[in-house]
Amino acid sequence: MERHGACLAPFGAYLEIADGNYVEMFEDRSLGEVVNTGIAHFCLETEDMDAVMEALRSRGVPFSQKKLGCDNTYQIWLEDPDGNKFEVHQYTPTSTQYTGGVIEADW
Repeated sequence: MERHGACLAPFGAYLEIADGNYVEMFEDRSLGEVVNTGIAHFCLETEDMDAVMEALRSRGVPFSQKKLGCDNTYQIWLEDPDGNKFEVHQYTPTSTQYTGGVIEADW
C-alpha cells in the first residue's frame, strides 16, 4: 500500500490464474505516464527456498539474504547478467496470496 495523506491507496493485486498460481501486479507511480515500461517486477516461485539457495550458492550465484516479506512469503533477490533484478519466493500457509487481505509494502 502507498500512503496518500492519511489513507492508504492500493497499488497492486494478486490474480490467481490456477490453483495456487498467482500473477502479481504492482503499480510504480514513479514511472509517470510512460505507456510501455517493460517488466518492472519478475518473480519465480519455489516450494523449497533453502534448496534453491544452496544450488545458487554452489554455483557462485549471488543473491540477497532470505527474508519473510510483509505478505508472509519468503523471498530472495537476484540479478541477471544485464542487471535486471528478479525475485524468487516461497509461499507459507499464511501468505497473503492464500489468506487475502490488505498489506503495507515494506520496500
